[in-house]
Amino acid sequence: LKNLYILTTNIAGLAIHSSPLGGVAIESGANVNDLRNNHLQLMREVSIDILKLQTALTGKTFDDEALEQGMIEAFEGDLEHGCMGRSAPARLNRALQLAQEFNLEVSTLQKIKDNS
Repeated sequence: LKNLYILTTNIAGLAIHSSPLGGVAIESGANVNDLRNNHLQLMREVSIDILKLQTALTGKTFDDEALEQGMIEAFEGDLEHGCMGRSAPARLNRALQLAQEFNLEVSTLQKIKDNS
């Protein structure tokens, strides 16, 4: 859950601070409350790609819905927590590198990279 939370919020934060992604423009400085309430579809698309990576890395399958609910519950602990940290670009690059190594399609992550 921790990896899902960190990677999803950070990578979605890159979409927030870059040009619009597929018609989705999110305000600069957005926090997890904004992501959850105003951009749930973006959050879900990023988390789907992250879970593909986690499955490949661990060899385990995950309950996507339960993890999404857990992530949303974690948001409640600090609704003002900013989406993008300093490490976000490196995290995105590492996720894309791993996806390539595992031959995974992570189209949302790639779109964010292409637009950032």
